[in-house]
Amino acid sequence: MTATLLTRQENSREKRMTIGAITTGALTALTVGLLKLGDHEDAGEWVGIGGGLAEAGLGITSLLQKPPKADFQHQRNPLRDIWSHPATSTVFPPLVWYYLNKPKSGGNPSLIDALRSRWELLVSLNTEAKRSRRRKQEVDYFGKGDFYTAEDLTVRSTMLGQLATELQLMNNDLTILLNEIVRPAVKR
Repeated sequence: MTATLLTRQENSREKRMTIGAITTGALTALTVGLLKLGDHEDAGEWVGIGGGLAEAGLGITSLLQKPPKADFQHQRNPLRDIWSHPATSTVFPPLVWYYLNKPKSGGNPSLIDALRSRWELLVSLNTEAKRSRRRKQEVDYFGKGDFYTAEDLTVRSTMLGQLATELQLMNNDLTILLNEIVRPAVKR
């Protein structure tokens, strides 16, 4: 929800800048035309130059504005335990933590290792995108909170979604196991 609000705020600001640039261009063209009709050629050219500079200024300002941020605090951060991988989790119950740490069969990595490798890719892609836009401050997705842009919140939401999917799959596995255990007792 916060990401949606920040995106709307950013879109609204871009829309205002675009409307300002279009209005400036239209008023400049109208003024230049009127001045040329009144045989004020020199004044029309100066107004045209001034209007062009104003439009360019609005365009550059629009490009250089920083996206809005929101202070988003999360004291119980489930991403932190996955990322830092402590021996005992502060967020997950012991059974869930064991399941997340258990290596998969066939030499496949544990769920935590798989999640971490996916998250490393997400975080590095987001960091590279920020560097290309000359924003060097990195967000602490795994801490107790930070100032997030809409894009940062989307990355965090993606990580939480991946974790939720793995936990839902674990729940499905446990339901299947429970059904297998209970089913023979019912047939007796």
